[in-house]
Amino acid sequence: MREPKTLMLRLIRAACSSFAAWFIAMPRLGRRTPNPHQHRPLPRRQGRSSLRKKPPTAAEAMPATRPDELPPIKVAAWLRIAGRLQGDNPKNLDGEKMDTIVGELHAGGKIHKNVSVIFNLIGEGLHASADIEDAIVALDFTDAFHLWLGQMLVMVDRANVSGPFFMIPWNYPGFLTVGRDDGRGRADRRSNGRDGGATVWGELADAKFKYFVGAFQTGGLSKSPLFSARLNLAVVGKEPGYFGNASYFGDTDVVAIGVGASTRKTAA
Repeated sequence: MREPKTLMLRLIRAACSSFAAWFIAMPRLGRRTPNPHQHRPLPRRQGRSSLRKKPPTAAEAMPATRPDELPPIKVAAWLRIAGRLQGDNPKNLDGEKMDTIVGELHAGGKIHKNVSVIFNLIGEGLHASADIEDAIVALDFTDAFHLWLGQMLVMVDRANVSGPFFMIPWNYPGFLTVGRDDGRGRADRRSNGRDGGATVWGELADAKFKYFVGAFQTGGLSKSPLFSARLNLAVVGKEPGYFGNASYFGDTDVVAIGVGASTRKTAA
C-alpha cells in the first residue's frame, strides 16, 4: 500500500514542478522576438488631393492682370581714399597727408514695372560734409523714351557721365569750355555735376545711339533754367543706360563719338 502512495506523491510533485515552470515562463512566451528579415509596413499613400497644386486664381492665370514680382531695392556703398607719405616740403619725406576721403551710399530699385527710384548720398571726410547726390524718380516707358525727374547728373561731357568711380584718372578732369568761360552751366551745379530738373533720354538701334535733353533750374527760381543736350553714337560696340564708363578694362570694345552742349539765358 505504501508504493501507490509514494508513486502518487511523485506524480503530484512532478505536476507542481511543471506548473511552476510553465507559470514562470508565461511572460517570456508572450514576447515575440523581432525578425530582422520581416519587412516594415509601408506608409500610407498620400491621396491625390494632397499632391495636387493649388489652382491659380483668375488674376494669376490671365497675363493682363498677373501681378509682377519686382526685384528688391538694392543698397551699395562706395569709398575713395587717397593719401601721401610726403609733406609739403619736398625735402621732408616723413610727412603724411590725406588727399581724398569720399564715400557714397546708393539705394534704388523698381517700385513699378515702369517706375524706378534712385536715392544716393555723398559724404566728404576731409571737410566733414554730406549732401544728397541723386534723388530721381525714373519713368521708363520704353528703351527709346525715358523721363527722369529730380536731382540728377546734367548730361554734357563724357567725363561727367563716367564720374570719379568709373574713369581711369584718379582726379576728375574738370569742365572743358569753348570761348569765354563765365561759369554758366557749372557754377551753380550741386555736388558732382548734379542739378534739379528733368531729362528726356532714350536708346535707339540696339543702344548704339543715345540722346539726352534736359532742363534744370540752377541757382534758384530767379534765374533762367539751364538747358543741356548730348548725343552719343557708338561706332563699335554699344553703351546702354543713362550713366557710362570711361574704360571697360578690356571686357568690351567700344568706339563712340559724342557731342554735348549746355546753355542758359543771362540777364540783360
